[in-house]
Amino acid sequence: MLLVNCSLILLVAVLVQGQIQFPDYGGQGNRQRQCDGIPYMKITPHQRTSPFVQYEQFATNVSQLDEISTCFWMMVDDPLRPATMLNYAMDERVNNDNITLQYRGSESLWTLVINGQNVYRSKARRLQARKWTHFCHSWSGKTGEWSVWQNGNLIESDVNQQSRGWKIPAGGVLVTCQHQNTIQNNGGRDNGEGLEGSLTLMSVSDKHLSTDSISRRYVDHVSKDCSPRARGEIADWLNTPRLRFGGVRSSRAQAVCGNF
Repeated sequence: MLLVNCSLILLVAVLVQGQIQFPDYGGQGNRQRQCDGIPYMKITPHQRTSPFVQYEQFATNVSQLDEISTCFWMMVDDPLRPATMLNYAMDERVNNDNITLQYRGSESLWTLVINGQNVYRSKARRLQARKWTHFCHSWSGKTGEWSVWQNGNLIESDVNQQSRGWKIPAGGVLVTCQHQNTIQNNGGRDNGEGLEGSLTLMSVSDKHLSTDSISRRYVDHVSKDCSPRARGEIADWLNTPRLRFGGVRSSRAQAVCGNF
């Protein structure tokens, strides 16, 4: 592991009245990148070479949600292969897709499904094999707004009027790197929907990332500073226990942003 020793100013995102606010460090010139050397892990699922699907489950209690956002770093072995980055369901067997976030590589497309209904199909720059890329995805059931961010930049945003008023039920199971009905209904074998690559620094929040300046600053910071302290009221990479399944490999990440 490469340890980076440098003086730091710890980036802290403070929620004030439902919005993210950052401390004032006296101007951009005095702000330093996060480089605190906190050890954290990356996971590397191998779906095609394993006899069982490989994924991780967040050991967290999920309350009823009307907003959600997630940010993470991912790397794929095959840019054309689909990857399920987040899946939440009340019933692992039926899996009515209470939350399903997928990358469809052959189409360079991200899709978000809430309670079995499509929220968005968003075009993104195609991923490159073996190259780390940062993403944030967000949706609000209060307004219907959604946004997709890649490497700190807003790729697309819009409003899905149909999704206004939707509620994600409490008490389900939240996993990453695989779709749960594949886990239960395909004999434990991958059905072409699991991540084949690596993942680190995933956070899941119950707050929406809008397109305002505050959200833009937040996404810019978490994509450039690689802070493992990124907000995660539902799950965060440092403090939320995760259960590994199928023999998914977990290893210490290098403290080098974009080269974990």
